[in-house]
Formats: sequence, structure tokens, C-alpha cells
Amino acid sequence: MTLRILLLACAFALGCQTPDDTRLGLPDQRLDVPAPSGLARVVFFNTSNKALYPASGFVRIQLNGSTIPTVNHDRYTQIFLEPGEYDLLL
Repeated sequence: MTLRILLLACAFALGCQTPDDTRLGLPDQRLDVPAPSGLARVVFFNTSNKALYPASGFVRIQLNGSTIPTVNHDRYTQIFLEPGEYDLLL
């Protein structure tokens, strides 16, 4: 029984591991900052339910294999991107 609990804990910890990839830096997070010329503002807002996800309500975001900092409950993150297609992983 103890071995099963240990194996489940290890599997859970590995499943929550932060991926080893490049990280995108964040610009000024004020929404009144104008978007730089030629770039589009993209805002990710985390509206996950605190009652259902009290300990793990954060959202990890990957864009074209690069990580954007985690977005916690009732918070947002904005980035500026060139128009085009992107691979998005939440």
C-alpha cells in the first residue's frame, strides 16, 4: 500500500513538472499601455473556479514551445505578438 502511494505521488509530481523550454519575458502589464507598432495585444485571463481548484487553479501557457509565466486565479497576463498563427498549449 505504501509503495502504491509513493508511486502515485511520484507520477503526480512528474505530471506537474514545468517543461524545460525557453521563457518569454513579459512586457509592462498595464492594459493602458499602447501596443507597439505592428504587434497585437493578447491577454490571457484565468477565470478558473477557486472552489473547484483551490491549490491548482493556475494556468501554464506555452506559445510555439516557449513558456509564458503562469497565470493565477483572477489574474491576467498580456503579451504582444506579431499577427500570424501560433501553437498554443494551456
